Amino acid sequence: MRSKSGQVGAAALDVFEVEPPVNNPLVGHEKVVCTPHLGASTEEAQENVAVAVAEQIVDYLVHGTIRNAVNFPSIPADQVATLQPYITLAEKIGAFASQIFEAA
Repeated sequence: MRSKSGQVGAAALDVFEVEPPVNNPLVGHEKVVCTPHLGASTEEAQENVAVAVAEQIVDYLVHGTIRNAVNFPSIPADQVATLQPYITLAEKIGAFASQIFEAA
């Protein structure tokens, strides 16, 4: 925020070279708001992530539902059989494309 004089009146920062910032004069300044770069850095966020992961594991073990996997689409267990041929086709097309096209 700029003041009428043209000087910075306040600032909000969320990225520091070292996290958490050490001996940084901006931290604690009355006109600067500092937050962790990663929202998951708070204790509450870490607990929420742990609960979400536990729920996802239970969903898989009890219902066969996979959610938020890096290498598998998030689909209900009852749709896996229907979609599996398309998933396999997409994997094969991706493998084929990576073999015939050169890197840009």
